[in-house]
Amino acid sequence: MRSVPTRAAALPLVVLAPGQVQAADKAAVVSTCADIAEAAYADSLATAQRLKAAVDALVAAPSAEALQAGKDAGLSARVP
Repeated sequence: MRSVPTRAAALPLVVLAPGQVQAADKAAVVSTCADIAEAAYADSLATAQRLKAAVDALVAAPSAEALQAGKDAGLSARVP
């Protein structure tokens, strides 16, 4: 096995044969993916709720400011 030099020796290099993955590694990957998905959905929910509030405010009291707030909320809801 060939050693790969790094700036910091804090990252160990482990080479496994194809198909050889430890159970702990699989669990860590699944857990990380679940955390990422949960954060993305939570962010989507929060921006959708802000958009709904802005639209409700626009319907309740139409004004140029409420329209701009609705447009801003709509744009921010589209950005991940």
